[in-house]
Formats: sequence, structure tokens, C-alpha cells
Amino acid sequence: MSLARTALVSNNSFSGAISGQLCIKMHAPVYSTDADLSYFNLVCANKFTVGAAGSQSAIEMCPQTNNADERVEDSICERNWFVNTASATGSITAGSTRMTVRNNVASFVTTANELFCNAERRGTAPAPTPDDVWIYSNSIYTDVNRAQNRPIRFGETNPITNAICYDNVFWAPNNVQAGGNAPESMHVYVNATGTVPSTGTP
Repeated sequence: MSLARTALVSNNSFSGAISGQLCIKMHAPVYSTDADLSYFNLVCANKFTVGAAGSQSAIEMCPQTNNADERVEDSICERNWFVNTASATGSITAGSTRMTVRNNVASFVTTANELFCNAERRGTAPAPTPDDVWIYSNSIYTDVNRAQNRPIRFGETNPITNAICYDNVFWAPNNVQAGGNAPESMHVYVNATGTVPSTGTP
């Protein structure tokens, strides 16, 4: 969707994304005036099944790459169910200004990447740094044993501003430290300014 405005994507089942592909991509044309903005988009009550190794996020609401200013604003992703069964990039890439990711459920099984949501800046200048990104009340499960599970990441590659994260549930029953010692906690990766998330433990 290269110029989605007031778009609603709801009550669908998506699957079959192959390596290098994704289920939904929302971005804008190269920005010159506000007529080029993508905004007021809602993705809710869908099921996403990603099973191909190397496939990208199930949803991207952001510029396609770092090479163009394809800015996206005012986006919501809520009440979706993500089932990942391979080493995909993750479930959601949140690169929109004023974006909310809430009340989603994600299950990562077998060899899956445990990344649920990656909120980071994309797009070349003068594309704005994503600001006011809220990620809350999501439930994430993985059966993968990793030294570090980081299902929510803020600005891992490119920092964002005013990131807020709370009331998410992480469960990794098979996650242990090297040598089979005490369980390793899941945590949120932060490279952003604004509210520091509360990481919690499983």
C-alpha cells in the first residue's frame, strides 16, 4: 500500500510470505508535500502466519528502506495474532510517527526469531525520526532457548524518540542461561530517548 490513508485492514488471514517478502507493507510516496503522507491507518483482528525462513516482518508501517523519505504517521496495530514458525525478521516493524501497537498476541515456535516488534527510524533525511511510539498490553510467547530474548526493540539500528512500553507479557519457558543454569529473563532493547521501558521478567 503505497499511499494508504484512513485504511482499515481487518478480519483477514495472511500466510505464505516467502523469503524476502512480507504480508502487509504500508508506506507513502517520496515526500514533497503533506499530500504525500500516509496516515490514519488501522490493522486489527487479523491472523498472520509466517513460516518461510528469511521472510520479513508480517507488517511494516514505515518507509520501505533508508533510501527515501516515505513518511508514515498516526498508525495503529491492534488485536492481531502472529504465528511465526521460522527465522523471520519479526512480526511488526513500527517506523511511523505517533504509532500504537497494543493488545496483540504472538507465538514463536520451533526455530523462530523471537522479535515481536522493532520500532526504529527508516527513510533518508528529511524524513522525521519516529516519535511518540506506544507498545503496550501485548502477549508474546517463544519456545526458543536463546542467550538473550529481546522481543521488543526500540531503535536497534536507528534511534527513535519518546518511546513508551508497558504492560506487556513475555513468556519463554525453555529459555535458560548457558550451562542450563537459572532462566534468562526476556527484556526490551532500548536505543531511544523518552520514557525508559520497564523490562520485567518472565
